[in-house]
Amino acid sequence: MKYYRYIETPLGSLTACEENNLLTELLWDKISVNGFYKETNLLNLVEKEIKAYFRKELTRFSIPYQLKGTDFQKDIWQTLAKIPYGNTISYQELARKSGHPKACRAVGTACSKNPINLIIPCHRIVNKNGTPGNYRGGNERKKHLLAHESNEAGFFQHSVIYL
Repeated sequence: MKYYRYIETPLGSLTACEENNLLTELLWDKISVNGFYKETNLLNLVEKEIKAYFRKELTRFSIPYQLKGTDFQKDIWQTLAKIPYGNTISYQELARKSGHPKACRAVGTACSKNPINLIIPCHRIVNKNGTPGNYRGGNERKKHLLAHESNEAGFFQHSVIYL
């Protein structure tokens, strides 16, 4: 049985999908899902951890997930999952670390197919020259996520003005 729910974040909605007590998709925006809208223990945990991430109380997710894709895609996504919070690497470095050093373009394509955004942190992959590059969830979201993790002032910073 497939269950889903929407999770609100400072960067918009995420659609979280669960099958067999494992997260199978976490995609930006409210998408149409062939399943049942339901609050399950796992989907509640997903929401709790995502909200903690955006409050800067969590830097590593503990959500059990199942990756659905080709063996090559899974290699890339499993390598992505190991990139620590606040760090970035290039597509070229990701290709090398995943055991596919000559497959930079294919690595980029695999990143664009990542079914579990945020938890599998494809937003941490940047161009070789350090520019953010593209992101399945939108380039503006990627910039905000990178700023959030690098402690740059911006979207997540709040200031208080005393009058």
